[in-house]
Amino acid sequence: MESYSAKSGEADAAQAHTPITDKKAKIRGALRIVATVYALGRYTRAMSQTPIEEQIDTEQCIVVVCGAHLLAERFDRPHADRLRERMERWLIDNDEPGGDSGDGVDQEGGCVGGVEVVICTDLWYLNNTELRARPTLSVGAPGVSALGAYLADKLPTALAVDGVLSVQMDMDFVDIVASCWGSSHAATGRAVDEFIDRYLDEFMKRASARSAAGA
Repeated sequence: MESYSAKSGEADAAQAHTPITDKKAKIRGALRIVATVYALGRYTRAMSQTPIEEQIDTEQCIVVVCGAHLLAERFDRPHADRLRERMERWLIDNDEPGGDSGDGVDQEGGCVGGVEVVICTDLWYLNNTELRARPTLSVGAPGVSALGAYLADKLPTALAVDGVLSVQMDMDFVDIVASCWGSSHAATGRAVDEFIDRYLDEFMKRASARSAAGA
């Protein structure tokens, strides 16, 4: 099976779509893009008017990003959900801060001691300046994740199984960002497992400290 790579990420993403040759199809495609941007803008404005108690405090978030591509929604989002659950469990177990099962945990909102792990799509993430400043973990290969494609040639590789999977992150944590992906959706799941086993503890120490401080 052909594997993804930093150099081939953009090409893989391009091949995920059928070439448009018909003029009318091009126009329809352009209109869909305009409609999506317009809808996102309206949603952003609507969110800004949402009562403050219903809003998410992005300054205290740790963000897990999954592709908006249908394949990513079907196959990668379960891995992202599993990763979020492990991150929340880490917060509870390590009391960062108020991480016991008492007052420090908002069970309904998934917020632990003021720090919340949220999942969002690459489309929303890349169009939100505040979220891009938060500790982030991307789940999904460059062919189905715009963020995965963006990070492919920007983050160093922490772990790689040639042609199978890759975990990318800056081990100096200048930026608290990581990316897990593989040559298949199952391999992406394995990359997430490797991240959890090898790097989750240190990543969460850095991410939770920054998020709790709102920095």
